[in-house]
Amino acid sequence: KTTVQIAPNPNNGQFYLSSTNGNILSYQIQNSWGDLIQEADCNDDLIQIDLKKQSSGLYFISLKTERGMFVEKLIIH
Repeated sequence: KTTVQIAPNPNNGQFYLSSTNGNILSYQIQNSWGDLIQEADCNDDLIQIDLKKQSSGLYFISLKTERGMFVEKLIIH
């Protein structure tokens, strides 16, 4: 089973995405209104992201891994 983590969460806009069983192939980050904030193709099990310029609030991260799709909540304060 693939586990995807956001750490730390909540955070100040700087955080890591990690996958315990299979690489993260791509991700998209959207704000609570559905606006696309950031997206990238990658092929790694640990990704550092910096969203410090974004407003505080709730965001959603859609991750595509070798094992499927995942959507996680992210809180920036």
